[in-house]
Amino acid sequence: MGSIESLHLTAVLRDVTRRVAAIEDALTKKVAPDTKSGASLLLEYLKVVFGGWPALGFLFLLLFYTPLQAALTSIPERSEPPTKFILLASR
Repeated sequence: MGSIESLHLTAVLRDVTRRVAAIEDALTKKVAPDTKSGASLLLEYLKVVFGGWPALGFLFLLLFYTPLQAALTSIPERSEPPTKFILLASR
């Protein structure tokens, strides 16, 4: 990547960062932290629990549990016992 492209990318990222910061500031000014109700706290909690990488990992496990289990249980059956390697190392 040339210097012109990296300069352009830096400028674009700076503008995006400023716009996101402006949106976050506007949203935090609308909602005062002291006036949160139980429903909004529950909503915030659910956003954290179901909106991050752990939720995607859990979804991955739910979708691919059976193939993962089959693959992990078949690994010890296919591998050779380590006694062959131990006997070769002891000679």
